[in-house]
Amino acid sequence: MPQGIEKRLTNNSSKEKIFEDAAIPYNQALKKNGHVKALKYAEKKTNTTTKIENERKETANEETKETKTTNRRKRRIIWFNPPYSKNVSSNISKKFLDLLNSCFPQNQKIHKIVNKNTVKLSYSCTPNIKQIIRSHNKGIINETSKKTSATKLCNCSDKPSCPFQGKCLEQSLV
Repeated sequence: MPQGIEKRLTNNSSKEKIFEDAAIPYNQALKKNGHVKALKYAEKKTNTTTKIENERKETANEETKETKTTNRRKRRIIWFNPPYSKNVSSNISKKFLDLLNSCFPQNQKIHKIVNKNTVKLSYSCTPNIKQIIRSHNKGIINETSKKTSATKLCNCSDKPSCPFQGKCLEQSLV
């Protein structure tokens, strides 16, 4: 662990004095936790490879790239799903994208995250109003049908001739 801290501080520090100033709290914490080795500044190695060595490395990298499958990054897309309604006659998607352009112009930092390429609009991901109402009504109808079936005592076609005096659906008759 001390080697990792030492390496990170060395990479973040441009001079040995900056390193020593930053290393003081780390050295105290390491001593407190039982580490004896103090952090020391390591000189950064300069790149002294020749042109031929660089070419060899490039050809080796190309060979490994061809054999290795590349990991493709997924696009970070923000979806806006407004509820569908036939009453809306305006083009919501165009107005929404115009709003994006006006609220997040290219000179703002957040434009990289919120623009017309990263924010998509879709109606298909949400149920329309008809489906919402239908599912709500279906739930209500199912509740009432369960209540009525529980109150029925007999389901015989000829109720007067029921062998259990009209109580054939009752549990624990015996």
